[in-house]
Amino acid sequence: MEILELFNAYEEKVVVGAYHRFKTSENLFYYRAELFKMLDRCEDKYKEQLELDYAQVMGIPVEEAGVQIRRLLYRLRDEIKDYTPETQRRAVHRKENMI
Repeated sequence: MEILELFNAYEEKVVVGAYHRFKTSENLFYYRAELFKMLDRCEDKYKEQLELDYAQVMGIPVEEAGVQIRRLLYRLRDEIKDYTPETQRRAVHRKENMI
């Protein structure tokens, strides 16, 4: 249980922070096509291994892991698709007001 707690703390402090910085970065607009290719690979080439790893880490059946991963990939695609320089400016503005 201690390892899972450390993993959750790491995810919360490092991964979420890095994702937020990446999401609000101007560079996302320029890497959009490559990000879509990578997401496609997650559904094709890496699908089985992602499901097995996720199921093991989360302690859930592989089928449920597949469902959760697909939801995440669809959500990421939607967020990338909807991301424009204007949404980036708004995200940075929100971030500045949080400080």
